[in-house]
Amino acid sequence: MLNCYNVVLTSSRRFTEENTTFVTKYLLDFHAQNDSSIYPLKLYENDQITSNISPDFINLLKNTYPSLEITDEKAFYYIVGLLSSNVYFEKYKEQMRQDFPHVVLVKDAQTFEKVAELGKKLVDEMAGFDELELPPTFSIETNIEKIPDAKIQMIYDENTKTLYLNKDKTLWIKGIDKDVWEFKQGNFDVIRNWIVSRKGLVFDAEMKHSFAVVCYAIKRYLELRKELDKVLEGKI
Repeated sequence: MLNCYNVVLTSSRRFTEENTTFVTKYLLDFHAQNDSSIYPLKLYENDQITSNISPDFINLLKNTYPSLEITDEKAFYYIVGLLSSNVYFEKYKEQMRQDFPHVVLVKDAQTFEKVAELGKKLVDEMAGFDELELPPTFSIETNIEKIPDAKIQMIYDENTKTLYLNKDKTLWIKGIDKDVWEFKQGNFDVIRNWIVSRKGLVFDAEMKHSFAVVCYAIKRYLELRKELDKVLEGKI
């Protein structure tokens, strides 16, 4: 059996109003989000492990940025960082109505290096989000012991960062930032769907921790995207 760490970049050709770029260590179904295309870092075939990064692309990077050490992994991290940024998405979203994302090169080696560095952080934190350690300053509080069986009516109060799971507002989860609550992966409402998919389950300590990790992972993902936007502004 082949045993090798691998990560997958996925992005949808079908246009949405949201950036669909996502990184995972799991092999996704084609319909995971808007009929996604899947781009693994490595390929497994006939008991052999090979890179999925084109040698021609590596040569192009080496010629474009001769002062840098270019590896397949760094090229992959650059692509992840580039496609994850809102700067890229806003500039090319009209083309992506009908075509796959295209990799464009930034204007200088320093920017390339920074995008690859942030792309690596995205890979490390998003592909391994279930292993993220929550910082002491991050906390989620709730009075919920069991997620309701009946239809869940979610109400979000941005002033108190509280999500209520019923119209009487007697079941609540506190500590959810507005941008985390509103976050979508493609057309997928992450927090809403996480809760709905667990209807009727006991909201025990383990599940509460898992929910907090999801919220923190989204928070970190949004922070890293903002950093990428600052780096890429005016560079592509």
